[in-house]
This record gives sequence, C-alpha cells and structure tokens, in this order.
Amino acid sequence: MNEHDGNEFDKAIIDNTHSLAEREARRNLRILLEMKVTNELMANVQKTDFIYLRLIKAGHIITICSEANGGKTTILINAAAHITAKGYEVYYINMDASLSDMEYYQKHADAHKYHLIAPDLQEGKSTDDVLDFFKKAASQNGDYAKVVVIVDTLKKLVNVIQKSEQKNLFKLFRRLSTKGMTIISLAHVNKHRGSDGKLIYEGTADTRNDVDELIYFNPVKNQDGTTTVSAEIDKDRAGAANVTFTIHTDRTVSIEPAYVDTVEILRLKQLRQQDNDLIEFILQEIKVGKKNLTQLHAAAKTREQAYSRQAIESVLNRYIDDGLCKEPLWRWTNGAHNARFYSAID
Repeated sequence: MNEHDGNEFDKAIIDNTHSLAEREARRNLRILLEMKVTNELMANVQKTDFIYLRLIKAGHIITICSEANGGKTTILINAAAHITAKGYEVYYINMDASLSDMEYYQKHADAHKYHLIAPDLQEGKSTDDVLDFFKKAASQNGDYAKVVVIVDTLKKLVNVIQKSEQKNLFKLFRRLSTKGMTIISLAHVNKHRGSDGKLIYEGTADTRNDVDELIYFNPVKNQDGTTTVSAEIDKDRAGAANVTFTIHTDRTVSIEPAYVDTVEILRLKQLRQQDNDLIEFILQEIKVGKKNLTQLHAAAKTREQAYSRQAIESVLNRYIDDGLCKEPLWRWTNGAHNARFYSAID
C-alpha cells in the first residue's frame, strides 16, 4: 500500500462509520491521523545527516553553552561557512556583538556567502522581530530542510531564568525542526563550575529536555595566544562526538586530530596555582641538595607558615618525574631504608 492509499484508507474508516456519534469521534481522531508516521515521513527523517563534523545534525535543535569569550561565536561562524559550502542557507542572528566586532563578522559572512542578521543595527527593528519570525514560520507551512538558523545568544530572545518563556520558545523551535529547520542557539553558563569542574548552563534545567543536543565548549588559553576549545557532548540524540578546536590569533579555527580534555587541563592549572607557594619551598630546599620527605617536613617547621607532612607529600607526588606528570619538577632516587630522596630537574 502506498502513502496515497494509506491516506484513503484512513479517510474510509471515517466515511464508512454509520453512527453519528462514531462519525463525530472519527472526525476528532482525524486530528491525530494528520500526525501519523508514514513511510515517506520516516524516509525524510532518516535522510538527515551531520552537516558540520559529528557535531551538528540537520533538522536538530542544538544548544551550545560556554562562558563569555569562550569561543562560541568564532567557532560557529567557521561552522556557518562550512555548512553554507554544503549547499545550506545559513542565517546567523547576532544579537551579542559589539559594533567593532560586527564589522569583522559582516566581512566574514560576505566572504563565505551566509546571511548575517543584526536586528539592533536596523532602524525600527529589534529582537521582537526575530521572535515574530519564529512564530510566523512555525505557524505556517514551509519546507526548511536546507535552512540553518544560528541564534547568538539565546538570552537576547528570552529570559532564560523564566521557565515559561524559554519553554514557549523551544516549542517554536521544535515545530520548525519538524519542518526541516536546523536551529543552533548559543548560551552562557553560570559563573562558577560544578564540583566536577564542569560548566553549568545558566538557564532552567528544562533546556536539557527541550533540545536534541546540549554541548559545552570548554576553553583553555595557551601561552602562544591561541585558545584550545573542546566541545563536550552533554546530551545527544544524533550520535555526536566530542571534538577539539584551536582558535588562532587571527580568528581562524582548526580541528585537532584527537580530543583534548580541557576540563582536566584547567583543573591542573588551577591546582598548580594553589600549590605554587609549596612548590617554591620544595624547589629552594632540593636545589641545595637531595632531601627526603622527613627532611623537607623538618625544614618546613622552621618557617613562619609551616606545611604539613601530608601537604608536602601530596605535592611531591603530584609533580614527580614518573612518566605521567606532563610538567614534572623533580625526580627521586632510593636512599637508605628505601627512603625517597628528591632532586630538582635542571
């Protein structure tokens, strides 16, 4: 039976029902039949594929979260260029950039043939007009299978703390995604990370339920001026994969061959900062000559701000040259009674 025959069959069920009450019930049930899953619908759903790395899938609702200056816009305009080159029509709605940055973004959009939308720069236009577009597009028939809309940032459209506001917006997004539109919204995170060192979206917890993919961008600044940004998938309905970007000083973006755990790098950097004073004490002591833990603890007792034996031992083990520490500060050799003696690395 083809799709046409299936629709005729559904209609026949209603037309061949003789009881008035049954006919009325069947007319009401037609509302559900209009949402029936068909072979044609499933074929269209199964055709959707990733349109940028294994990160952005066509027809999905994706929210990408990061701290301020975390690389969201730079990476997403790079994504817009790649997606446009694949034959998609990309609308980048930027409501969060300064006038000086907007000039760069406009040149980038022109060079890569995607549309840069900035309502605040247009006379008589505002973010309300962007909301009106979503409402109108969601309420009318339309084929948006080749359309990608990037919203930068989400909180410029709605109050992300207000559950009802955000819920209504994502309802519009969902209706548009069923028409084929791919919607990527950029969002901010809370000022403080969780106890596991991970970022936390600043809006309501319902966002995770409303999107297909929730992705966190974790940035780390490097000494050479570049920024390493790892995209960590928090929620996934597409089979997406974590990926790491490098943002160069000229704003170009490259993809790293392997995923880099920037959350762990950041944790180690913060730990190194916390350990700095104790590290300096140990280095001063072992540069004079090899010392073991007991000798270092004894030397620490003579200081105005003494360090506990446990604290010294933890830091010694953390920065030992054991093949695991990426930036070792000292090595050890066995002494009498198997005591470890520490010496500085030249």
